[in-house]
Amino acid sequence: MPLFDKFYFYLNKVYFTPRNIRFKKQNPDLKIPPDYLIYESFRMDYANYFNDGKNTAEWLVKELSSYLAPRNLNVLDWGCGHFIQPLTMGS
Repeated sequence: MPLFDKFYFYLNKVYFTPRNIRFKKQNPDLKIPPDYLIYESFRMDYANYFNDGKNTAEWLVKELSSYLAPRNLNVLDWGCGHFIQPLTMGS
C-alpha cells in the first residue's frame, strides 16, 4: 500500500472507529469484510456499507421479482457481499 494511501486509510480508521463500534453493537451478527476493502469503497463507514447494500438488494428484488420465482434463487456475488447479506435477510 503506498504511503499516502496507508496514511489516509489509518486516518479514516481512526475517524470512523466510534461510529463503527456503535454500528457493530447494533448489528452484532452482520459480517463485515476487512477494513481495507471497505475503505476503498465506503470510507470505512460500516453503516454506509450496509445501507448501500440494503438499497441495492431492494432494487434487485424490485427489478427481478417479475421475472424470477423467489424460491431457490442463487445469486453470484462478485464483490464483498454488501448487498447479499441484506438480500438474505429478507430485504
